[in-house]
Amino acid sequence: MKEGIHEMNYCMMSYTMSRYPDFNIRDTVEFASKLGMKAIDICFPDSTMKAGISEIRKICDDNGIKVAAHTFGNEANGVDIGTWLDKLKKELEKTAILGAPVVMVVTPGRSDVSPKENRQNWIGKFSKGIELAAEYKVAFTIENFPGIESPFVTSDDILEAIKEAPGLKVTYDNGNSASGENPAEGFKKIAKHVVHAHFKDWDILSAQEEGYRKMKDGMYYRPALIGEGAVNQRACLKAMKECGYQGFINIEYEGSKYNGHDAVRKALEFLRAAEREI
Repeated sequence: MKEGIHEMNYCMMSYTMSRYPDFNIRDTVEFASKLGMKAIDICFPDSTMKAGISEIRKICDDNGIKVAAHTFGNEANGVDIGTWLDKLKKELEKTAILGAPVVMVVTPGRSDVSPKENRQNWIGKFSKGIELAAEYKVAFTIENFPGIESPFVTSDDILEAIKEAPGLKVTYDNGNSASGENPAEGFKKIAKHVVHAHFKDWDILSAQEEGYRKMKDGMYYRPALIGEGAVNQRACLKAMKECGYQGFINIEYEGSKYNGHDAVRKALEFLRAAEREI
């Protein structure tokens, strides 16, 4: 790593671990601490964790782990703004208990509306959502979300939203970005809006095979471990360092080759080694 360029801050992602039947939030937080991480991204706590919000916060505090972000769903399509904001407020109240400075609202694709229409339906909610989040001193973010039906895959998709809702911030997902653009170049285009990040990887094929799904670029993708797939992780790290990104990067894994503990450990080792080569 070149002199004067800072090291990245990697954090745990509860979603990576909650995919497994033996998931336990206390074990996950303690594991993050053992790996030298300083934070965790709490994802969908109501549906994935037996512990309540206050208990989750205490577990994190007891282990010296910050909550970097709170991730949840709040569908914008077919919902009036009042109902949408009521749901958002409930999630922001949980965010306040967790002490997270960032929320990420998941924006999935839909089969009943086009990506463009879906994108506009979300954009129509963002300004009010940003205002409400600001009352809680929280950054309101969306991520690059994968899939041919997704409303926000590339940096250009996201910049369209930011143009209409200027306070919108970004959770940059390098793997999802890669399904529609060069992820390093994509980051540079939205760098000043990025406050949090997800890293992941993919195996990529030009033709359909079992376990692969078609993405925006017309190629077929299957989850892989960071460092074992086709995403140029070093280029992404280099771009982020050059742009001065100093937020957290969580480690996301959706594959089945490894268990959660091994996946996170291996990915972290790869990323730290990759940094030294930049």
